[in-house]
Amino acid sequence: MSASLLPLLSHAVIYRNGRPKGTPVPAPATPTPDRAAHDANDMAMEAGMLHPKGPNLVPTANAVVGACWEGTKWTCARSSLMANPIDNIHVDWPYRLVGAPVDVWLWWAPHHRNWEEWRYLPVLMTIASALSRRNYSVAYTDASRTRDDIVAEVVRHGSPVVVLFGYWNAVPGTREIVSRAVAKGAHLVLYNSEPLGVLYNRQPLAHNKHILATKELYNASELWDYSLANLEWLRPHVQLTLRHVPPSYVPDFDLGVQATRRGVGVVGTRPPPKTYAQNTALLWHNVTQAELQTWADMRQFLTTHPLQLVFHRVPQGNLCPFEAFRGAVLASNRACIVAQDSHPLDQHYWAGIVHFAPTPADLPRIVNRFMSDPALLADCQALTYNAFVTNHTATAALEQAGVLNLLTRRIQKYRPPK
Repeated sequence: MSASLLPLLSHAVIYRNGRPKGTPVPAPATPTPDRAAHDANDMAMEAGMLHPKGPNLVPTANAVVGACWEGTKWTCARSSLMANPIDNIHVDWPYRLVGAPVDVWLWWAPHHRNWEEWRYLPVLMTIASALSRRNYSVAYTDASRTRDDIVAEVVRHGSPVVVLFGYWNAVPGTREIVSRAVAKGAHLVLYNSEPLGVLYNRQPLAHNKHILATKELYNASELWDYSLANLEWLRPHVQLTLRHVPPSYVPDFDLGVQATRRGVGVVGTRPPPKTYAQNTALLWHNVTQAELQTWADMRQFLTTHPLQLVFHRVPQGNLCPFEAFRGAVLASNRACIVAQDSHPLDQHYWAGIVHFAPTPADLPRIVNRFMSDPALLADCQALTYNAFVTNHTATAALEQAGVLNLLTRRIQKYRPPK
């Protein structure tokens, strides 16, 4: 990469409520009457979800953005949010239908840890928005709320689908709640969000904690995954129905970005692998950090930095799944995406949306090609966005995976027409 491009490089460190990575989350405060009322509202969530019609805390990609929306303005001072992040926020989860049985539960199983659950918002929103368009009622729960709600719903209304996220790090008691729900007829799905076969390559895949969790801890019926590469790794090791349910286009993630500059950006706090840093001059100390607090900040960042680089968590090259959670948000916002090479199955799936660099040395060549030709960069943005919006909608993803058929069959079986 030419030296002239270095000033254009930016790194968006995206913190929820301005909480830097690694900062301990404060212990929950003693519940107040307002907090008790908030928890009693089973239509709300314990932390925010993106919805343009209500106040929210908004995360994005594989790092997290915090934002509050109240009427027509962004609200919530960073200092007060850091001090007491939950109690100051009214939240909105628009996918659970008032007065209707819950058809699908999305359940975040681990403890809160640096708000990592919101890193998976792209797939949570993909599932919820697609199903709500078919008039299914989708609820969210996490480790801070009573999970007995799920069992009660099963008993009252039949057999919902329960999708468990972070199941390998679930809080104590999760297995018992899951077992009760399954015994009452719930259809349990595990969602894997980690790069299998690579991230844990220090041990045989058959001994991987994700695999052991599916075999030993949960009586699941299915496993869903964001990556075709992961499913290829999983197939010999699990006796479950496997479905490819990747983060897809959700209108609420589309910020209406119209690029005005030609900067290069990196979303997330993780530096590039050493080989890429050495070959592209993307040394971490040369990357300007820009904290983003709101969706308005994110829109501005992508407006001035439309060329976005995506690196893997581990430097294993084409064994790695593509970073789909990050990629889905970028593609929804007209970014031209250049990524480290990924597993061939994932590269095929993301063809036409992501430009993969076969080697570290190829990345600066691709970047320079786009940066030296404004028309080519603009074409890349338009083609990426149009391909994603047209071919990778949330509804299409769930339909192709067979999820919509699954819901139809279960509703007909357990809730026949009156």
